[in-house]
Amino acid sequence: MWLSDTDRQIAKIALPLVISNLSVPLVGLVDNAVLGNLASPIYLASVGLGAIIMSYVLFSFGFIKSITTGYTSQSDYKKNSDEMISNLYQILFISIFISIILVSLKSNIISFALSLLGGSEQININAQIYLD
Repeated sequence: MWLSDTDRQIAKIALPLVISNLSVPLVGLVDNAVLGNLASPIYLASVGLGAIIMSYVLFSFGFIKSITTGYTSQSDYKKNSDEMISNLYQILFISIFISIILVSLKSNIISFALSLLGGSEQININAQIYLD
C-alpha cells in the first residue's frame, strides 16, 4: 500500500478529528434544510445568519480542543497520569471561565455580531431569537 505505518497511525488519529470539525457547521445546514421549506425566505435568512455567527464563535474557541489534545497526548506519552489530570483540570477551568463570560455577554455578543453583518430588521430579530 502507498501509506507508511506512520501515515496510517496519523490518519487513524486525524480522521475522528476531521469528522468532529465537520459536525459543527452541520447544525446550521440541517436548520437551513428544514426552514427552507417554510413559506417565508426571512426564516431561512435568519437561521443562515445565526448559523454563521454561531459557527464563528465555536470556531474561535477551537484552540481549546487542540490544546487539550496536545497536552493529553504529551502526558500520555510520558506516562504521567498526574500531569494529565492536572492539565485537564486547568483546561476545564479555562473552558468554564470562557463559557461564563460568553453566557454573561451573550446578548451583547449577539447584538454586536448582528450589527456587523447587517441584515434587515426582521432578519436580525429572527436571528436573535434563533441564537437565544
